[in-house]
Amino acid sequence: MKKLLFLNLTLAALYAFKAIKDDDIPLIDERDRNIELYAGDTYKLEVNKGNSSYVKYESDNKYIVSTEVTGVITANTIGETEITITTSEKSEVITVTVNPHYADNYLTVPVVGRNTTPEEVRAIEDERRTFVRAWEGEQGYSYIEYQDNNDDKILSIQYIFFVDKIEGVTYLMDLEHQDAVEEYIHERYIYSRTQNYINYYVNSRDVEAVQLQINDDYSGTFTLYFNGVV
Repeated sequence: MKKLLFLNLTLAALYAFKAIKDDDIPLIDERDRNIELYAGDTYKLEVNKGNSSYVKYESDNKYIVSTEVTGVITANTIGETEITITTSEKSEVITVTVNPHYADNYLTVPVVGRNTTPEEVRAIEDERRTFVRAWEGEQGYSYIEYQDNNDDKILSIQYIFFVDKIEGVTYLMDLEHQDAVEEYIHERYIYSRTQNYINYYVNSRDVEAVQLQINDDYSGTFTLYFNGVV
């Protein structure tokens, strides 16, 4: 009887010791607590789940980094977010930073924003680009055209307004730079769909913000359109 009691006490002590040891083991190794990736990269998280029957991965911002049940994370767009890793026993948080291959100044983005007026556009664009012309269209539409003498990617820029509020901006671009520009867009927006040879991209609010269209084979150009009211 004494031997049985001693054995039970010994086993209980061992289980308690193991539970303490398991609790001391972090879910994520130190090297994975702050991860840096480039847009488009994937990475497999290795988790010390112990006796837990499951592991759950949850991203604070799926637009920047998305997760799979297997522990694979995908860097979607540039930025920084946290991922919470949870088991039946504990929970830990890691930080993931997504870097661009192409810096923001690779492409000078247009002046866009809800209710932007022609006067507001000219106040900025006249300082950094060459004004070409402005004209009135039909049914309330008007246009302002610029050239960018400092950027050989951009052949011309056309701002489109409806009743003096911005609708969108069209960049006519040299086809030679298509791959690089497309990667630049991929790093900042999520591809949504392709229709009639136009690629559509959405922003963090799931609104279609950018369109990219390859023009006919003889022009040597492609068009990049920015939605002005997102």
